[in-house]
Amino acid sequence: MSVRALLVAVVTAGLTACATPITPPPPAALEAGAAHSAELARWTGHLSLRLQAFGPEPARGVSLTFDLQGQPGSGALDLSTPLGTLVASVRWTPQSASLYTADGAQAFDTLDDLVARVLGEPLPVRSLMHWLQAPPGEFEAEGWRVDTRESANGVVVAHRSASPSARGATLKIRLDRTAP
Repeated sequence: MSVRALLVAVVTAGLTACATPITPPPPAALEAGAAHSAELARWTGHLSLRLQAFGPEPARGVSLTFDLQGQPGSGALDLSTPLGTLVASVRWTPQSASLYTADGAQAFDTLDDLVARVLGEPLPVRSLMHWLQAPPGEFEAEGWRVDTRESANGVVVAHRSASPSARGATLKIRLDRTAP
């Protein structure tokens, strides 16, 4: 599923009241019974991803609500329309990653493979957990310039500059609440 397909899914889900429900399994960390409140983190909020034009690909963007929980090694990311309709769920472990949509489930070897396939661009989902817990400031991580100066207000912004092999991207996260 590309960004374009995800955008179509978001619009379609928002316009149809009888969408096929998505029923992903619980995050692997919860299934394994290893989930003590001190081991898991959970964030909910809104994210906006803007991708610059790149070669024949036009500029694109998507805005969704999210629920991110788990740990970098295993966890879950649910993406919904601004109206609350679940459009995609991602579950990952160190061994695999799965995408759940109204079209069914798809398995991937890694979370990075899944994200690159869905968004058409790599996005460091595991690192988001670290970014969201970082103290206020600015830093470089995995080719991204991360700005957490407004993290006390629940805002984290990351920017990746365009290069010959990747389009420029801006990810903005606005948290509703956090639970360590």
